[in-house]
Parts: sequence; C-alpha cells; structure tokens
Amino acid sequence: MMRLPSLLSYLPSLLRCVAGGKLIVMLCILTLIPILSMFMAVKPAHAFLCCYCCNCCGPPQTNQIVVEDFQEYRDEWIVDTEYFQSVEIEWKKWADRWKAQFVTRAVAIGGFYDAQAHSASKLALQKLSADAMNDYMPSEAVCQFGTLSRSLAASDSKARSNQLAMSEVALARQLGMAGNMGSAGRGLDRNLRTTQFIQSFCVPTDDYDALQSTCAGVAIGSMADRDIDYTRALAQPETLNMDLTDSGLTNPEESLIALGNNLYGSSLLVQRLSDGQMKTESGKLAYSMIRSVNAKRAVAHNSFAALSGMKAKGPKASRTYMRQTLTNLGMNTKEVDDFMASKTSEINPSYYAQMDILTKRIYQDPSFYVHLYDKPANIKRQTAAMEGLGMMQDRDIYHSMSRSEMLLAVLVELEAVKLQSAGQNAQTGGK
Repeated sequence: MMRLPSLLSYLPSLLRCVAGGKLIVMLCILTLIPILSMFMAVKPAHAFLCCYCCNCCGPPQTNQIVVEDFQEYRDEWIVDTEYFQSVEIEWKKWADRWKAQFVTRAVAIGGFYDAQAHSASKLALQKLSADAMNDYMPSEAVCQFGTLSRSLAASDSKARSNQLAMSEVALARQLGMAGNMGSAGRGLDRNLRTTQFIQSFCVPTDDYDALQSTCAGVAIGSMADRDIDYTRALAQPETLNMDLTDSGLTNPEESLIALGNNLYGSSLLVQRLSDGQMKTESGKLAYSMIRSVNAKRAVAHNSFAALSGMKAKGPKASRTYMRQTLTNLGMNTKEVDDFMASKTSEINPSYYAQMDILTKRIYQDPSFYVHLYDKPANIKRQTAAMEGLGMMQDRDIYHSMSRSEMLLAVLVELEAVKLQSAGQNAQTGGK
C-alpha cells in the first residue's frame, strides 16, 4: 500500500530526465536511483511494513544484491555505454565547436588590433609628413629676402673699393701728384677745372643768360650743374653708373669728382714747394702744415667718398628681382629707371639701393603682409631674415657714427688750434 505513492512521487523527475536528453542522463540516473532500488528490492508486504515501521529490514543479502546490481549497472551502462559512447562524445564535439569559435574570435580580435596599430602608425606618419611639409617648405616671402640680398656682400665690397678710389683721387689732387690737375698748384688747378666746367657742367641760362657765349652748348639736364648740385649728383639717385676700379670715366664719376673738388679743398696752394725750399727749415714747417691741413680735408672727404661708394653700381645678381619688386610697388618702367637713376635697365643696383629695398621698400608692398598669414616656421624664417638685415643696418649706422665722431674730433682740433694761436699772439703782443 505504501509503494504506489512513493513511485508516483518520483514520476515528475522521471519525465524531466526523459525530456532533458543525453547530456543530463547522468544526473537523471542519480535521481532515479531510489526508484531502481525499490524495483530491485521487491519484498513481501510484511517486509515493507517492517522496514517502514521499525527500520528493521530483512537479511543482509538483499542490500548486497542491490549494491552489486547498481555497481554493475553503473559500470556497464552509465559509464561504459552512456558516458563514453554518448556523453563524452558530445562533450568532445561541444569542446571542438567552442574551440573553433574561440580561435575564430581570437583571429578576428587580433585582426582588429593589427588594424588599429596599422592605422595609428599610418596616422603618425601622415602627421610627421604634414609637419615636414608645414615646417620645411619655404614661402615666397622667404625666397624674396634671399634673392634680393643675393649680391649684397659683393656690392658692399665694391662700395668699399670705390670709396678708397675716391679718397685717393682727392688726396692726389691735394698733394699735387704728377699728372693730376693740381700738380702745379692753384693756377693750373683752377684753369683745368674752369675748362671742365665750360665743357661739361655749364648751363647757358645761368646768371641771366650771361653764360650764353661761354658754355660749349651742353644740353640742360644731362650734366648741368652737377659739379655743384649735391642733391641730383649724389643725394637723390639710388644707384650711380660708377666704378672707379675699371678704366674710363663715366658722367656720374666725373660729376662726383668735380663736386668733391668744389666741396673739399677748393683752393690749393699758389704754387708747389721746390726742392730747395723743402730743404730749408721754413719749407719743412710749411710742408708739415700743408700735410696737416690735407689730413683734416681727407677726414671730411671720407664721408663723401663713403656715400659715393655705397651708391656705386654693384653686381647684377639681384638686378632682375629688384626691378620686379619696384614693379610690384606700382612703378612703371620709366619710374623704375628714374628710381635706379638710370636711363636703361642695364645698371646693376648699388649696395645703398639693395639695403633701401630690403629695409624699407619691401615693407611698402601689401603682399608682404599677406605673406605673414603663413606657416609659423616660415614666419620665424622671415623674422630671422629681418633681424639679419637689421644687424647689417646697425653695422652701417656704426660706421656712419664712427665717421661723424672723427669729424667732430677734427672740429675740436681746429677750435683748439684757434685758441692756441690766440694765446700765442697774446703772449708775443701780435708779433
């Protein structure tokens, strides 16, 4: 009577085992062990009653039979048949499927990592390439500084050579060197300079047409009054067709030499000292005074020679670029020629003209400020070029200040000579 309810209580577990499939057979069997034990240990009703009431089952052979049967069932069916032939095979298949899934997913994830690393490397290379293009590609403004200053050093060297030549010409006239217009003294010097004035610088309309019969027919505007007109002869032109290092004498060279003769030491000695006079004490004293005066005139003439040399034509390396820069400023061909103080485009720019363009005119061009909207590296290059030009300009200012200090020293010396002469005259009573 008690066996049927017990079996019915295990019926749901049995149904779940059947529905679960092979993968959970082992668990189901473990669940059904009590049921199997009931079927395999069939006893009379009194035995069930006895076991149920007093827990005093029958002889020990019954339990031993149940254990042996269950062990045999477990070893032959559960382990050998069900597990090794079904469960283990299914678990291997499941493991193989998951292993394939793991490998496939690992390959995919590795591919993503490789693609990420490749993309990052490519991005870094592209950034470096962009930075290189940004930092190492000079702009047109930087090239403009380079082209305009291409022959600056050569022009500076040529300016110094012309300065030295101008000083030597003036000093030779003052000392009366052989072959010079001042070699025989004041008379010959004035005669030759007057002849030069009539032939080259005379303007017939000067002195209320009084020079009509004197002038040799020089056209007004070519070299008219250039021996006294400092503005047109030297101050205004940016470049002069002047090179005293070669043979021949151009109109600007003749004008500047004549202008220097009129400005510095216009009146020479009446006549040169003879050999006999040079051997006397008075002659030696007079000659020492003459050389002292010539030294002071040479200091004054040096500034004139320096400015003339700076405006002498230089090499042609920057000529085309300078004319283009002036054209960009709005000048036509004639205005460019006037600016360069040349009637043709063959005159090479002087050191003075190049520095004027690089330190002043170039900043009057609106495109210069447009080029400031550029890469930071190019702006730094332009700044460095401008600082370099500023240093050269400071050096020119230094040389100009040195000449000014020398002129001031000469003026102080002249004032000291006046005071010394006044003191000596006071002591001697004017004798």
